Amino acid sequence: MSFEHLASKAPREQSLERTLPLFIMGMLLLVIGAAFVVTGRELLRSARIAAAERLRNVTRELAASAESSAQQHARTVRGAARDPVIRRALAGDSVAPAELDSALHRIVPAGDSAVAIGLWRAGGAAVSRRVLVVQEGAPEQRGGVMPTPGDSARYGPLYLDDGRVYYWVVAPVGTGAHPAGWIAERRRLTVTAGAVRQINALVGRDVGVYFRNDTGSLWATLSGAPARPSESDGHLDGIPLRRRRDRPTMGPLLLAEAPIRGTPWTLALELPVGTATTGARATLARLAMVNLVLLLVAAVAAWALSRRLTRPLVQLTHAAAEIARGAFTPIHERWAARGDEVGRLAAGFNRMASEVAASRAALEQQVKEAQTLGDELERANAELQESTLRAEHARVAAEEANRAKSEFLAMMSHELRTPLNAIAGYTELLQLGIHGPLTTAQHEDLERIRHSQRTLLTLIDDVLNYARIEAGRVEYAVSEIPLDETLAGMEALIAPQARVKGITYEHRPAGAAVRVWADRRKLEQIVLNLLSNAVKFTGRGGRITVDGTATGDHVLVRVTDTGCGIAPDKLESIFEPFTQAEAGLTRTSGGTGLGLAICREFARAMGGDVYVERSAEPGGSTFAVRLLARAPREGGAIAAASAPDRASDGGWHAPRPR
Repeated sequence: MSFEHLASKAPREQSLERTLPLFIMGMLLLVIGAAFVVTGRELLRSARIAAAERLRNVTRELAASAESSAQQHARTVRGAARDPVIRRALAGDSVAPAELDSALHRIVPAGDSAVAIGLWRAGGAAVSRRVLVVQEGAPEQRGGVMPTPGDSARYGPLYLDDGRVYYWVVAPVGTGAHPAGWIAERRRLTVTAGAVRQINALVGRDVGVYFRNDTGSLWATLSGAPARPSESDGHLDGIPLRRRRDRPTMGPLLLAEAPIRGTPWTLALELPVGTATTGARATLARLAMVNLVLLLVAAVAAWALSRRLTRPLVQLTHAAAEIARGAFTPIHERWAARGDEVGRLAAGFNRMASEVAASRAALEQQVKEAQTLGDELERANAELQESTLRAEHARVAAEEANRAKSEFLAMMSHELRTPLNAIAGYTELLQLGIHGPLTTAQHEDLERIRHSQRTLLTLIDDVLNYARIEAGRVEYAVSEIPLDETLAGMEALIAPQARVKGITYEHRPAGAAVRVWADRRKLEQIVLNLLSNAVKFTGRGGRITVDGTATGDHVLVRVTDTGCGIAPDKLESIFEPFTQAEAGLTRTSGGTGLGLAICREFARAMGGDVYVERSAEPGGSTFAVRLLARAPREGGAIAAASAPDRASDGGWHAPRPR
C-alpha cells in the first residue's frame, strides 16, 4: 500500500485555524454568560430582599404615624367628654341646644371626616344628635365598640355602608365602672391629599396602601373605597408573594403589614416585584453591554492569538500531507527560526521529514524485496500443499493396504487351519494303529509331526487374533470374575511344559475377595501367553511365579521368571507386532512376535495394560497385567488405563500405551 493511498484515506477534519477561535469564543461566551446569569440572579435576589425589608420598614413607620394620629384624635374626643356642658347635659341640667352643639363641634373641626356625632345617657336615650342621626342600639355598644370602664376612647372596626368605609370612635363621659354616658363619633375612612403625597414620597406611586380589620373581614384603600384582599402566590427567596385577581397585570406582589396599635386595624402595603427590581434590571442591562464589549474585544484577541498559533500548524499539516503523497516540502524558515515551541517544532519537523524521505526510499526497496519473498513463499506454499496432498493420498493408500493385509491374514489363517486340523486328525489315527502297528521310530516321527502341527496352529491363531484386533472384530464379555480361580486354572495348562524343562511353577493366591473386571477368556489368554514366554526363556532348573495384588481401584497380576532377561534397548519394542527379544537367524526360540502385542491390546481394551515391571540380564523378568478391580463409573466403552511411568520397586520404565 503506497503513501499516496494512506494520505487519501486520512479523515478530513475542519481546520484548526477556524476551530480554535470558535472554541475560545465558545469558552469565553460560556464563562461570561455563566457569570452574567449568576450575577443577575444574585442582583435580582438582593433587590427583592432589600425591597421587602424597605417595605416592612415603611409599613411600620406609616403604622406608627397612623397610631399617633389615632391617639391624638382619641385625646380630643376624651377632652370633649370632660366638658362641663356635656356633663350637665347628661346629668339632666338645663343646657341650651346651641351651647351643647358648640361643645360637640369642638370635637369635629372644619374639614374633618366625621359624618355623625352624638351624646347618649347611660340608659340609652340620645341627648343630642348632630349632622346625622346616629345608629340606635343597646346602650352597652355604640358603633360596634364595647365600652369598658375607664376614661379612654376606643375605635371600632371598619365596616361598609352604601359603598363607603366607616368606623366609630366611642369615649365614656365620666369615670368609674358606670359612666354617665358616651360620646359616639361616626367617621369616614379617608386620607388627606398631603398624607397621600407623603406616602408616595416614601414608597413610590406603584405601592398599594390598604387598611384592613385585624380579622381580615374588610380591606379599604386610602380613599376609603372597599378593596378585594390579595391572595397568596407562593414564596421567592424566602419572601411570601401575593397576587391580585382584580389587577393581574401587576404580577407578583411583595406584602408588608403592621398593626396600628390602639385600633382594630392593620396597615398593609403591596409593592410589585417588577417595581422592586427595576434598579437591578437597569444594572443588569448596563452589565450586559459591558460583557458584550468585553466579549467582542476577547473575540478579536482570540482570533489574533489563534492565528499566530495555528498558522505554523497549518503549514506543518500541509507539509505532512505532502510527505504522505511522497513529496518533501520543508517548513518555511520564517517559522523554523522562531525561538518558541512552534519554531522548535518546525525545525524538528524539517529534520524528521528529511529522515522520513530517506527512510521511505529504503522502505520502498524493502517492500519490493518483501514482494519478491512473498512470491517465493506462495510458490513454496503451493509446493507444500501439493506434498501434503500426496502424503494424504499415500496415507489413504497405506490404510487401504493395511486393511487388505489384515483381511488377507485373516483369510489365510482361516484357510490354513483346515489342513492343519486334517494333519492332526490323520496323525492321531496313525498313532492309534488303525492302519497297522507302528514301530518306535514311526511313533516318534508322528509325535514330531503332531508337535509341529500344534506349533504351526498356535502361530496361525496369533496371526488370526491380531488380524481380528486390527479389523476391530474382537468381542469382549467383561464381568467381575474371581482372580485366584482364573490363575489356578493356568497350572494345568503350563505345568507339563514346565516339568519337561525342570522348571518350578508356583502360584501365590491373592485371596478369595480379590476380583477383577475382565473377559475371562481374554485374561486366561494373556496370562497363558506370559507364562509360555516365561517357560520359553527360562533355563532348566529355573522358577516361575504367578501372583495377584489389589491396589486401590486396580489389580496387578505379575508373572516373574528367572530366565535370561531382556536387553534394555528391547524393553520399548517387544510389545510391537512381529518383534521378538531375540532377533536374526540365530534365535533359539520360535514364534511370530505377536503374543505380547495381542496381550497389550486385550488388556487395554478391558481398561488396563501390560508392561515390563522389572528385567535384568541375566536375572529374569517380571511382566505385570494391570486391570480394573470393578466396573468403571461411567457407562459405555471401557477407557484404557495407562501403565505407571515407573515400577514400584524402582525398576525399568514401562512402555507408554499407544
